[in-house]
Amino acid sequence: MIRITTSRAVLAGIVVFVLAQVCMLGYWSEISPLGLLHLIQFGIPVFAASITAYLSPRWKLLTGTSLAFYGAVIGVLLPIVYEYFGVHIDRIGGALMTFVIHLAYFIPLSVMGSVVGIILSRKFDVTNEKIHGSDL
Repeated sequence: MIRITTSRAVLAGIVVFVLAQVCMLGYWSEISPLGLLHLIQFGIPVFAASITAYLSPRWKLLTGTSLAFYGAVIGVLLPIVYEYFGVHIDRIGGALMTFVIHLAYFIPLSVMGSVVGIILSRKFDVTNEKIHGSDL
């Protein structure tokens, strides 16, 4: 059985953020019809934070909300990588301004996702206790 630690829970959320950014590369190169990936992109911070809060054994709200920082860092670094490979990137400002804008966008969404993850973890923990008994 794999033991989920707080660092592994954060890593799972970071992987979700990176995969979402890589999927956005498809949107930028016009592979995605109707911009469907762009619409999905708006919900990724909520999804990543809820996964992190759900998997985290303690400090669920803090751990899920911390993904706002990691998401902002990823939001600054990956467009630099995309530019290196020749993808056109519309700049918001410098790296600091991009970081601040991403952080302001990700904080409320990460808090909402953390609350969803906490609710789901409590619901499924109670369900497991009912099914398997209370000696878990």
